[in-house]
Amino acid sequence: MEAWGKFDRSSGRFHRLEHHCADVAACFEALLRDQVLRMRFVRAAGANEFTDTTAARLTLLAYLHDFGKLNAGFQFKVRPRNGLTPRGPGPAGHIAEALLCFDQADICSLLGLPDIVDEWGAGVVPLAQAMLAHHGRPARRPTRSGSGPSELWKPFAGYDPRATAKLLSERGRSWFPDAFSPGPDMPDTPALAHLFAGIVTLADQLGSDDEAFRYPAPLSAPRPAASRRRGCCLTQHRGPTVPGAAFLQRIQSSQTPATASAREPCKVGAGASTTILQISAIRQGDIGSLN
Repeated sequence: MEAWGKFDRSSGRFHRLEHHCADVAACFEALLRDQVLRMRFVRAAGANEFTDTTAARLTLLAYLHDFGKLNAGFQFKVRPRNGLTPRGPGPAGHIAEALLCFDQADICSLLGLPDIVDEWGAGVVPLAQAMLAHHGRPARRPTRSGSGPSELWKPFAGYDPRATAKLLSERGRSWFPDAFSPGPDMPDTPALAHLFAGIVTLADQLGSDDEAFRYPAPLSAPRPAASRRRGCCLTQHRGPTVPGAAFLQRIQSSQTPATASAREPCKVGAGASTTILQISAIRQGDIGSLN
């Protein structure tokens, strides 16, 4: 059974999880091509620390932003349960559940997460936390102790979370191979984590546009080639990259930490929202960690 990443309630159509992840990664990749925004990433990471490999690895992390959706509770939130055993997983989300997933060594291994940390360095950990903040706030575990319901990670009614984890990893390595090229360890700076959180949030909003990224995807349109075409078109006609300087101009004319709460959202681009903390990161302000 295929995992879904987006669902249209009006039509009952699904968008496959790996395809939605590719759409968001393609939008992030396209945003990062903007020279002004890329320079903000360079400054946030440290001029000598941001390489093409670093950019590719950030894109791969953007691709993994919704890996928490592989849990069986999320997958059966909208699928019919008629005739299924009541002992199956209860409805679940995907942000807090992603943190719970870190306790599942077998699924983490299938996702390739231990290899990523080993090969990319400890700096990937705060970036993964930033990746999971793509709904506008830091991820929090749903329980103070324990690993949550074990049913979330077990096969149920023809769906196997482990198969989805393996597929996500394989597709990611196939679609974004440059992320696995030799390169320096990932930078570990609070400014980069905040900036990355904001741009992944924007990429997720752009990549969730069901007019630009229609689903179900035609079988003749391979990912991520189709995602990249649509992502480039979307970012060029909506949001911060038309023209590139307009994004920073909008940010600079937005509220500042002196006039607004650090957690108060500000509108940037086509309906996207960021926070004063993330604006400060883009401006290279002195801000703390995500935790």
